[in-house]
Amino acid sequence: MGGTAAISDAVQAELTSLGITVTRVAGDARADTAIEVAKIRGADSAADVARVTLVAGEDPDAWAGGFAAAAHSAMYDAPIVLGREGGLPGVTTAWLEGPADADQTFAQAPTDPQGIRLTCVVDPDVCRTARDVLDLPPIADDLALAGECPGFDTARLSGDGSTIVYLATQGCPHHSGGTTAVGVVGVDLATGEATRVGFGSPGAAQHLADVSHDGTVAAVTVVLDPQTGEEVGVIADLADGSLTHLPATAGMGFGDGHQVLADGGDIAVTAQACDAGACPTLHDWRAETTRTVPTDLCDAIHEATTTGASNCYTALAVDEAATTVVAHGEELGTDGQPTGRLLIARTTVATGDVDIAAHVAAEPAHCRLVMVTDDTATALIRCGTTTSLLDLAHGTATDLGEGEGTAITPSGDRVVLTVEAARVIDPGGEVLAEGPAGSRGLAITDDGATALIAVDGGLDLLDVPTAPSG
Repeated sequence: MGGTAAISDAVQAELTSLGITVTRVAGDARADTAIEVAKIRGADSAADVARVTLVAGEDPDAWAGGFAAAAHSAMYDAPIVLGREGGLPGVTTAWLEGPADADQTFAQAPTDPQGIRLTCVVDPDVCRTARDVLDLPPIADDLALAGECPGFDTARLSGDGSTIVYLATQGCPHHSGGTTAVGVVGVDLATGEATRVGFGSPGAAQHLADVSHDGTVAAVTVVLDPQTGEEVGVIADLADGSLTHLPATAGMGFGDGHQVLADGGDIAVTAQACDAGACPTLHDWRAETTRTVPTDLCDAIHEATTTGASNCYTALAVDEAATTVVAHGEELGTDGQPTGRLLIARTTVATGDVDIAAHVAAEPAHCRLVMVTDDTATALIRCGTTTSLLDLAHGTATDLGEGEGTAITPSGDRVVLTVEAARVIDPGGEVLAEGPAGSRGLAITDDGATALIAVDGGLDLLDVPTAPSG
């Protein structure tokens, strides 16, 4: 591989004399040789592959980056092309751009909602240049839009992987510290374009409760009255820029991961005061109609306690077809403190029938429901610092160990949690992908191929292979 300056004709002749068939792959320079190798692998341009690896080609120690990238290139069938200080060689740019009449562009594979990935082992500025050529979104520290501070603790990634949605805030403190949010921002990862929907009033938005599968609809809990703490559900339509306020008694709840949108984002589930408990209500906010589920979930949870006391949370989940609604509460002891017993109630929307699943933590701790799978059969829960999966049909739990669980795929095959770094694991605890030290896991696409993490003051996407990382 390489011209005669790299491998002499004498070496080639010696190999041939040994009965070895030799084919020289070479270009006018290193970058040209890399492109010729890519073509031999069947990639005439970036339009022919799903992934590309960009490596520094002219640095004195460029060989080190090449060795580091080789395994990744082989695993993902990602040809290695070369950059240089200050930019890209013309031959690399031309290969990345591809022919003008290509059926598909590198950044937008029609059959792959996750798009395509570029892995960089070069200076960040060179990587940015390559991403611009490919029309890829900005890298991690560029995702924070100028003049705004993303509410990273409540940032979400749409199920199809097309959009990152977050709360735009005045200042950068943690949302539980009283940050005032001024609107919702959606960033299209294929174009890098941002869409904003302002709240129109200085209400303190506390939580981005959910995002529709395609990232065009966001559900937010907003506290409009600082004195009373009255919660109002707000729907932001990022497609047309509209804002819909649900009834003043509607609350979508707090906490990572709750699914309150169903039916493609058209139906939102909220909890409303119903005697002493919380009766779920389904709001078709586009049609401006509502249906109240004939079940007092808080009463059902309270009756299932062994102490006769519970905290019932109005944080809810609803399946995609809006046929089942899930709520949770934790049992309280005589001292008013959590006993470590979590109760999760599922109700059928049509009939109001309820079943209860209970989980008992190893020791008294604050417990909460984080998310449920699409079939509402499995719940991702946290008790204290431990994350578990709870089988809602049988009440059995799988302990995932220490860590802050924040998301689970609809099928339940992958979980996002944070220990000392963001991780994606399978239900058996095998680590499939891990972010850099100090990163925090936020969300994951429906197919489990990409996770959203917060790292170094920005947002980044973490690729998740199909096999364990170790």
